[in-house]
Amino acid sequence: MINEIYIDNFRCLTNFRIKPGDFQLWLGDNGSGKTSVPDALRCVQRLMRGEHVNELIAYIIPKWHIQTWIAYLDGENVDEADKTTYKKMYGKISELKDVHPFIDRLADNCRENKQLESPPDSLVATCQEFN
Repeated sequence: MINEIYIDNFRCLTNFRIKPGDFQLWLGDNGSGKTSVPDALRCVQRLMRGEHVNELIAYIIPKWHIQTWIAYLDGENVDEADKTTYKKMYGKISELKDVHPFIDRLADNCRENKQLESPPDSLVATCQEFN
């Protein structure tokens, strides 16, 4: 039985904890995270089944990391502290299906333990978690 669920940095949920009961009613404004909780659980469920692992990276990792990685994989020198530049350049791609080729390339690099030249810290950490 699951006694507690902890979700951090998934959509609007940050440092979020919930203790599930037999019956719960979630009320809140639009964008408050009501749908994000079951979506996060579905992502974990799919990950545990081994389904669409590359795709799940795009959903579990914060968008601004994905945008930074796309810039890096595009050959740019990146500064992870600069969230604004990459959002302007790669924001639309990171929200569309166009992100999949970049995520596939990232996953392949991680699986093959390719030595990347000056990768962003978040990308190194993700590759370590991926393996």
